[in-house]
Amino acid sequence: MLARALHHWGGVTFTPEAIFRSGLAQTSFAIFWSLLALCAMVLATCRDLRKVWLAGAGLLGCVIIKLFLVDLAGHGTIERIVSFVAVGLLLLVIGWFSPVPPKK
Repeated sequence: MLARALHHWGGVTFTPEAIFRSGLAQTSFAIFWSLLALCAMVLATCRDLRKVWLAGAGLLGCVIIKLFLVDLAGHGTIERIVSFVAVGLLLLVIGWFSPVPPKK
């Protein structure tokens, strides 16, 4: 759905190659996946669901790997800078509001 929205509103061609090359799409994916991880981890902390928290941490790990492998390949664009800053801020929010639930 995010790729389709980027196609209609952002002018990104709806092909895998164009989406992979688009800085706007890569930034949007990084921020969206980080927000999903934030939601999962905060929910898991509130309900003491350690496995859900670990799944959110795994998703966040995938985002960080994507940032270094995909986003650093096209360094210097504003989209890359925004993605690093936004994911960094979301990491700070996750660290503040979502500690690891205790083992049972």
